[in-house]
Order: sequence, then structure tokens, then C-alpha cells
Amino acid sequence: MRLKIALDRLKPTFLFLSCVLVTAKACTSGWFGSKCQFMCHCSANGICDDTGRCSTKCDNGWFGQTCQYQDLATIPGATITTLPTQTTLTWLTDRDETTCNVDDKLTSIHISWDTPFPFTWLRLNVNTPDSLLAFTAAFKLSTNASTFSCNNPSVAIIDSKTVDYRCNLNDTITQLILTGPGLKSICSLYISGGRNVALRQSAEQTSTYIGNGLDLGPSLAVDGNAHCRIGTTSHTDAEPSPAWTVTLENSKVVNRFVIYNRADCCLNRLKNFILTSLDINNNTLWTYQDTTPEAALIYTFTRLQSDPISRIRIVPTVKESSDTQYVVALCEVLMYGDCVPGSWGLECDKTCPVECPASCQPETGKCFECVGHSDPPLCNTACSIGQWGLNCINQCSINCYNRSCDSTTGVCDKGCNGFTDPPICITACSNGQWGLNCIAQCSINCYNRSCDRMTGVCDKGCYGFTDPPICNTACPSGQWGLNCTNLCSMNCYNGSCDRTTGQCDK
Repeated sequence: MRLKIALDRLKPTFLFLSCVLVTAKACTSGWFGSKCQFMCHCSANGICDDTGRCSTKCDNGWFGQTCQYQDLATIPGATITTLPTQTTLTWLTDRDETTCNVDDKLTSIHISWDTPFPFTWLRLNVNTPDSLLAFTAAFKLSTNASTFSCNNPSVAIIDSKTVDYRCNLNDTITQLILTGPGLKSICSLYISGGRNVALRQSAEQTSTYIGNGLDLGPSLAVDGNAHCRIGTTSHTDAEPSPAWTVTLENSKVVNRFVIYNRADCCLNRLKNFILTSLDINNNTLWTYQDTTPEAALIYTFTRLQSDPISRIRIVPTVKESSDTQYVVALCEVLMYGDCVPGSWGLECDKTCPVECPASCQPETGKCFECVGHSDPPLCNTACSIGQWGLNCINQCSINCYNRSCDSTTGVCDKGCNGFTDPPICITACSNGQWGLNCIAQCSINCYNRSCDRMTGVCDKGCYGFTDPPICNTACPSGQWGLNCTNLCSMNCYNGSCDRTTGQCDK
């Protein structure tokens, strides 16, 4: 009886759970997310699980835990070279952390693009944890041919062999140069091009063309299908003031736009279009107008702005023939960006940790920390001499001359002290040498010409002098040799001999 009563009480719960199970909707193959708004990017046409993780590695051109970040290192138009030149660089871009550099003479990696790109952050994977921070990044800006070093780098350590580097630049770049001793153990390089935050977001248009059995609604421009053909393009009716709008679920920082035009006809409809970005209160942030002389299949432009975008609106400026009507037809609209500072996660719904409330890695939530600077999170105050690394907590090696080293990588920047191979400084001086890059000779006052390779003081005693390790006080009359411990022969006149050889000198 008691069992029956208990079961009766649980019936509403069972009914509720059954209802949830019945109404829960799984994403179609190739999609995931709380609203099925993220596309899988798995290699070999693999399908990701419901968290977005691939059973294989990411497809070429994508990286990250759920393969959502576009990889600028492998984007069409990217060229990678090394010094010295390597015949193959597949180990660097194969998205396999077990294939690594084997050339211990590798000094630099150069990535060049045939079109400028915004730079936000890059990811490096190494096979030895002590190489994690031993890198320096430099850039060639699209507006300047000279090389520019990042003066305020910050890093987020993802794990013992993976680190993300960030540099705040106010210009687009055409080349990235990596140097530093860490290159000897580098395995993989990824350069973030952001993620497409427009995908499957809420789209609207002022009217919709319906004809020939087609319903060309606004969502077709954010459905992830850039292979344009009949039926895959959003399309308004011809009207005096058409517009297409997409609203993001939450605001994002967007720095690059790619717009695919209708491919089968009517390219001119999009020529000289106007794109307006708006904030969450529908206030205009900025406006861009295409100025290309000829209509294009693909329009790409960058906009380096820190203001979060909530929505964009696209309107045409070219009329239909001699008519007064206009049409907006879009194959696909891509907006590459990321979470607003202070938030992170695939849906940007998580808050950065309290120790870095406005500066965390947008994918993992790991704190970005200063490298070569002592004042997080601003990172404006350079390390004092003798310090380097994350928030300047590391001391330069005693192998560095005057304890001076690069504030970001820790390599000796003024030469070695007692070592021969700057800037790494790991090969000790040969016997009889000491000091800056081992160019100094040990004193003849040192026994066997042996001295400390860093200080130059006699480390095995004096030869004809009494005061090791300085060896400046000559032997008293009648004494000679190692620290003057030998007595001159009684055969010497007045017991006098050479303090170094012991030979009778009088």
C-alpha cells in the first residue's frame, strides 16, 4: 500500500520527465549548441558531438576546442617560410600536436598574407614546457613596411604545452615573424581569425521575394551555406527602401566582414552597398560603404573597433535598371569576431574570473597576463633590468652578462657571462677563458691559468702568489709555487728563488 502511494506521488515527475524527453530537439547532423547555432568543422567530414568536439581533429582552416576559430595560418593567401628554409612545414599546420620541429637551427618563422588581416591572438603548442614563453612576435603593418614589435604582449597559459599570445594592434598586418629559442620545440601554430558570430542568428528583411516555388527568406544569408545557387540566397522584393538586418543573440566585438553576393545573376544589386553597425540600443556605431568600381562575388573588409556590435543592416544603393526600386539579395554574411571583454565561452555567457575580470581568453576563460610588463592588466610598465616573463616574476639567468635579458623571452640580450653562445648562453667557456662571451683570458697568476668563468678569480689557487682567489700578493722571499706553499731550495743563494718556477734566481 505504501509502495503504491509512493508511486502515485512520483507520477507527475515521470510525466514531466517524459514531456521533456519528447520535446527536446536534437540538432541536425553537422550542428550543435543550445540553439543548434554552431557548425561542426571536423576533418574528413567527421561529425562533432553535442558539445562540438570532433572525434578526429579540426578541419583544415579551423582550430580550438570546438573548431570554431578560423585559422589565418592556413587561410588561402597565407604563405609560411622559415630560416633556415625547411623543405616541408606540414608538421606546423597539420593540427597534430605530436609532430614537431626537429631542426635545432630554426631561428624564425614568417607568415605572410596577400591581403591585410586584423591580428588579435595566436596559439602555440610546444613539446617542452620550458619553451612555452620563449617566443617573440613582430609584425609588418599594412600601412608601414617596417617591422613592428609588440610592446605590450600578454599570454594565457592553456596547459603545460599550449599558450595563447595576444597583442593589441591598431592596424591590420601583412606579415607575422616569430623568433626565440622556443622555436626549437614548436609543434603547432594557429593564428585566430575570429569565429563567425553571424551564423544562424536572427535575420530580418523588409520584404521577401516569393516566386517560382521559392521562399527566399532572410535566414538564408546566415545559414552557413556560401555555395550560392538558386534557392540559397535571401532576397527582398523590389521596393523603394529595402534592407536586410541580422541581430546577434548577445553583442560581439567584430573586426572582419565577408559578404557573398548572389552568384547566378544580378551582381550589380549589391554594388556600393551600405553596411551600418548598431549597438544594443540601436544607436549607430559606424557605417561602411563599398566603393569598388565593379560588382564582386565576394566582398571583404575589416573594421578595427572595440565597440560591441549588436546588429548590422545592409541596404543597396544601385537601382533596378532605370526603375526607382531596389533589391537586397545576399548569399551569405559572415562576421568574424569574439566575445566582449569580460565574457567568454562558446556563447559568451560566462564571466571572466575575478582575478582578471576584463581580460580573459575568450574560448577557455584563462586569464591573460602581462609578459615583459609588471602592471596587469594594463601592461604599460616594462620589467626592471634583471626581470622577465609573466608579470616580471622571473629573474634573468646568471649566465647573462650583467644579468640582462629580454623581458619577454628571458634570453640574454647583452651577451653571456662565462658562456660562449649568446643569446642562449649554455656552452661554458673553455679552460683559461672567462667573462663576456668568454673573450677574457684567465690571469697568469692563477694556477694552471684556471679561473672562474664568470668572475675571473683564480678557482684552483694562485701561482706564485699567496692570496687565492685574488692572487695579487706575491710570495715572500724563499717561497714559491701553488699559494706559495713550497720553500726555495737550500741550494739557492740566500734561499732565494723564482716564485713561479722555484728556480734559484740569484
